[in-house]
Order: sequence, then structure tokens, then C-alpha cells
Amino acid sequence: MKQSVNGIKNFWWLPLAILFIACLVGCSIVGEYMDFHFSYYMTQYSPIGPVAQYAGSVPGYALVGFVGPLLFIGLRNSQNKLLKYLGFAGLFVVPFVSGLVYGYDVFYDALKIPGLLIGAAIILAIDGLLAFLFWKVDEKDAIRDAFIIAIAFSLTFITVFLLKHIIERPRPYYVEDYYQFVPFLHFSTHVNGFTIDALESFPSGHSAIAATFLLCPLLCKYHEKTKKLEALFFVIAAVWLLFTMFGRMAGMHHYLSDVCSGALIGIFFSFLTNFIAQFIKPKKKDEAENG
Repeated sequence: MKQSVNGIKNFWWLPLAILFIACLVGCSIVGEYMDFHFSYYMTQYSPIGPVAQYAGSVPGYALVGFVGPLLFIGLRNSQNKLLKYLGFAGLFVVPFVSGLVYGYDVFYDALKIPGLLIGAAIILAIDGLLAFLFWKVDEKDAIRDAFIIAIAFSLTFITVFLLKHIIERPRPYYVEDYYQFVPFLHFSTHVNGFTIDALESFPSGHSAIAATFLLCPLLCKYHEKTKKLEALFFVIAAVWLLFTMFGRMAGMHHYLSDVCSGALIGIFFSFLTNFIAQFIKPKKKDEAENG
């Protein structure tokens, strides 16, 4: 079996597809019979909830924000002045917007506008550090990876957004008794007395965004000291994803089936875009010169 980009096997999609289907079936069973009781068992770990609330999605938003610096790196030597200016604008605009979304997601309810600025400052600081570390990146690699991350995140975000508003499952901390509990397969069930935010339990957006952080091994090839650490970065991203999922359940924001499904959505689109990109791998300058 041949090795492909970033050490991912060419035939990774077969076991992933089997795992994807098996997990969906498992989530269906859990969502029908065990979610309600399991969520209340998780409340004893509630101190983890706030930590995951604030930190869980940071790597995902930072990775998305890094699309801007990657585009700038890829277009910095372009002969087209318009593209060059667009790359320069993206260097600041993309991480700033990603930070605003993060701030809105995490800090806005408590801090309003200052919360947006705090989120933007956090993501800008992280992406600024990444840009400093990975400044000498191959231009074509930078553009390709920017599109991989952007497309994976966009597909994940759109899918989660649509499912939340189609299914409208009440969050655990709004459910006072078992008679208000809604298994996620019963999305036609109408529950009265809930605000819009209360009906966004399924799937977990934080888990989906944290799952996109599994694309972080893409950045390993940018630095000599990290080229052989792809597996380590992948494990770190996976552990962070599990921490985020656990925290979202502990904070009573989601049920087990919510976080599992959210993670599956993020994993699926992240691997899918990376797999497709292998077929359009750009030629390096020396390869192009040699024919």
C-alpha cells in the first residue's frame, strides 16, 4: 500500500467509511435509549465544561485563520498585483474574521463587543506565530493547503448549521424531565417553550470544529524539525478532540450522540478534502523545470 501526502494511506477511505457508518448506527442507538441518562451522569465532571467551552475550538479556528497567511505566502511573489494585494489583505482579514467568529461563539453572550475583540486577538496572535514559524513555505504547497483547510471547514460548518436548524434538538441543560427529551432521530417532534439557541444540540459544532484540527499534520512539512512528527501531531489533535467532546457533555451543552456526530462530520470532510487534494498535488519548481 503506497504512502500518500502526510503519511495518510491511499486506501484510508475504506476503513473510514466502515467506521463512519458504524458510528452513525451506534449514535442512533445511543440517541434513542441512553443519551438522557448518560448526560446527567456526566454532570459530576462539570468543571471540565467551561474549559472546553473556551479552549476546545481554539485550534480549529486558528487553523482556519491560518488560511489567510498561507494565501499571502503563496501569492507574495505573484506577478499579478491584484492577487498580491488580495494575499496581503488575507494575511490580516482571514484570521481576524475567524477570531471574530470564535469570539462570538465563546465570549459574546457574557462580554458582547469586547468578547469579539478578545476572540480576534487570540486567533491573530496564534496565526501570527504560525506565520513567523512557517514563513519559508513552498508557494504552491501553501495555496493548496489553504484551499484544503478552507473547503473542509466550510463544508463542516454548513453541514452542522443545516442539521442544527432541521433537527432542532433541545440541549441537555434545557431539558427538565424525561418527557422533554428528544431523541435526535425524532426530528419531527415539536417541543414548545424553548429559545432558538436551546434547539441547537444536534450535532455539536464545537466537536466538528475541533475535528478539523486533525488537518494540522499538513503544517508539519513546513519546518525541518516537524517533518517527522506528523503522527505525534495527529495524536495530539485526536486527544484534543476527545477532550472537547467530553467537556461539551460535562457542561450539559450536548448529548453523547451530538458530540460523536459532530466529530464524525468534521473528520469526514477533513479527510475527504485532503484525499481529493492528493490528486492535484502541485509540482515543485525543480520538478517543473525537469519536465
